Amino acid sequence: SAAGIGQGEGIASVVSADDFNTVVNRLNNAIQSRDALTLVDTIDFASRSLGRNVGPSTLFIFGNPNAGTLLMRSNQTIGIDLPQKMLVAQAEDGTVTVYYNRPAFIADRHDIDNRDDEVDTIAGLLAEIADEAAGLSVRASQASTADQ
Repeated sequence: SAAGIGQGEGIASVVSADDFNTVVNRLNNAIQSRDALTLVDTIDFASRSLGRNVGPSTLFIFGNPNAGTLLMRSNQTIGIDLPQKMLVAQAEDGTVTVYYNRPAFIADRHDIDNRDDEVDTIAGLLAEIADEAAGLSVRASQASTADQ
């Protein structure tokens, strides 16, 4: 789990073997390549830290308005957790990790229990995007090509 986040507190993470900029660029491409998603903003925390020594970390804020609207119809308070966010962060040892909130955790937090299919779909998409950003899908496709 992420530093300061306890087990089961709703944060998913995917570690990459690649450098920070590569992961950031792949995450941007993964979001932009999906027609249903809108990239709202990115925040480069390191460049905005004003000398406070924040390590490389970039937050992506994005979502699918149709999916978000369905969840908000169940409970408007989920709007505090939407749109979705993914953080790419580099630890002091150079490890680059993609973090995001687990959709089921967010749904539980807002007592949404009538949208399991939608929550599962969102969870699958976020996992796919995080894996793509981390380069896991690239390495898996290269390995399967090499096996043929």
